[in-house]
Amino acid sequence: MKKIFSIFAILIFSMFFNAKIPNTPISKTKNIYLNISLHLEGTPYSQISNYQRYERHIQAVNQFIIPIKNENPKVKFNFELSHQFILQDSMHGETKFGIGNSFSKIQKAEGHSILIHADIGGQSESNTEYEYKLSRIISDFETLMGEKPIGASGICGTNDWLGSLKDNGIKYITSLVEFCKKSIFKKKLAPTDWWVKSCVTPGSTVPENEIPWDPSIRNCHGIFPKLGKLTIRPFFMKNSRDWLKNINQVSMLNSINKKREIMAFASMPIGKLTCLSNSATEATCLEDHMDIIEFENRLNDSLSVVNSHNYKNNYLNFVLSVGELYNPTYSSSIGKVLKDFTSDNNITWKSVEDSYNSTFKRHRIK
Repeated sequence: MKKIFSIFAILIFSMFFNAKIPNTPISKTKNIYLNISLHLEGTPYSQISNYQRYERHIQAVNQFIIPIKNENPKVKFNFELSHQFILQDSMHGETKFGIGNSFSKIQKAEGHSILIHADIGGQSESNTEYEYKLSRIISDFETLMGEKPIGASGICGTNDWLGSLKDNGIKYITSLVEFCKKSIFKKKLAPTDWWVKSCVTPGSTVPENEIPWDPSIRNCHGIFPKLGKLTIRPFFMKNSRDWLKNINQVSMLNSINKKREIMAFASMPIGKLTCLSNSATEATCLEDHMDIIEFENRLNDSLSVVNSHNYKNNYLNFVLSVGELYNPTYSSSIGKVLKDFTSDNNITWKSVEDSYNSTFKRHRIK
């Protein structure tokens, strides 16, 4: 996961270039909520019993989150756990954190969201295969946390994956990508989306094996939806074969029928920071101040979307993956940028699970 190191390295430049996020005037009647989703993944199943591997992973995560917490005491993370990390945390958590404790339990007690990052559905699977994998992850999560998860990511498939999620108690999802459209019947897709049917896996490109950061290449792992009103408002997904239908009707949050639908929280289009100002291969995307400027521009673009729509409640989320050790100076830089971003624009930290719960409470949907 060398690319993870680069994601953080780029932000060190913010200390030297002092670039400020340009302010976009925001109505004081609007609520803006921000959170960060972290995918805790990268350990092969063969290494789950390796305590040193677990300890290094925890160290990497802490070197990222602790400096950010120091700069932003009210920060809210969504920790999205791979199946491997769930098993590791169950096996080694008490050794590391004491009897009855684990990394995930400690973060939950601090008010952060704990989700599953299932990483299933990438290949053609039957509902039976998909549900078997999903049920194993949910069962192991329940062993770790003492409760079943209601949030998930990494779950798009070619099967009836939305039906499986609903049947297994999942209420909301994050981190949607273009591949999620592959389950939709072609006749239900716009011609401009037909290319998704050629995606081999969520991480592939069309044509295959091309550079995903090249704008002329269709990236199956590209963030969906593109920046717009669906980026700042949750939407509902009902039918795996036609889930794009009606998702633009975001004003229908108060519909009682939404109880049996999956609420989706989109991500801001940030992605790999070191490639923001480049169209290059992963190996040659270099850290420079232009990436910092582009990162800040994209944050501000999200505020512009908030300003251009008349929504009282607006939600901003971006996703990172943490797997290797890196210099904590990088995460301090991230923390400082986010501190300015939130304070300058009157933004409130709010976890995605709290956002889900407050939405249904507000509309009295139980």
